[in-house]
Amino acid sequence: MESLAHQRLKIFAAEFLRWIGCWHIATEARTRIPRFRADVIGVGRAPGTDGTPFVAIVECKQSRADFFRDAADRDALRRKRDTLLARCAGAEPLLRASEPHLIDSDGWLFPELAPLRLDGSRLRGLRRARRDAASLDRRSRANVKLWSLRRWRQADLFYIAAPRGLLRQAEMPQGWLLIEPR
Repeated sequence: MESLAHQRLKIFAAEFLRWIGCWHIATEARTRIPRFRADVIGVGRAPGTDGTPFVAIVECKQSRADFFRDAADRDALRRKRDTLLARCAGAEPLLRASEPHLIDSDGWLFPELAPLRLDGSRLRGLRRARRDAASLDRRSRANVKLWSLRRWRQADLFYIAAPRGLLRQAEMPQGWLLIEPR
């Protein structure tokens, strides 16, 4: 069930889209990415142009947590994950010497080529890095709605509607603009 504050943001977003030239406006509209719905979407023609139609999406965010959950950049998350995994792989020669119990030598003719079972390591930093990498991997495949809508060109214009003072334009993902009701 959506809150009254979220409903008010959607009404504001629909009025904003009407103001910028949209004549078809829908709420909770399905995008071409099956798992995502746009809070408000509009189709129109910008005044003073050659009449080329445009599509605008407005996502309504009533809390910072809601915004940051959807604003993740999938590529940045994967780069961080890869950095952590490379750090873990760099520690492998030291682990072979300091924690020989990690070597999975069953069925390997040359133990130095056998893989390591890193989950059994006594090094807290290594366990934390592997746990953080797994978390980043999950996040890179999950809540990246704003990044996905922009990347897959679901619209021509992208806006975030939020209560005044909740967010700053500097926090917006690339290509998104902040609009606030008065």
